[in-house]
Amino acid sequence: MDDIASLMADIGARAKAAAADLACAPAAARRAALEAAADAVAAAEAGIIAANAEDLAYGRDKGLSPAMMDRL
Repeated sequence: MDDIASLMADIGARAKAAAADLACAPAAARRAALEAAADAVAAAEAGIIAANAEDLAYGRDKGLSPAMMDRL
């Protein structure tokens, strides 16, 4: 995928399929999926924070409004 629109469409389609699977899954499977997602976010915490710092710096450089900066 070499363009953002295709990438986002693919991510959306996969998320929709996963949501449908999870909706029919037993509670234990849903819980395990949520715990795995939480673990993945925790494991990537440093990278997420670093990327957010870059986004904030870019937003400041581009003069984003305080309301837009809050959303970053």
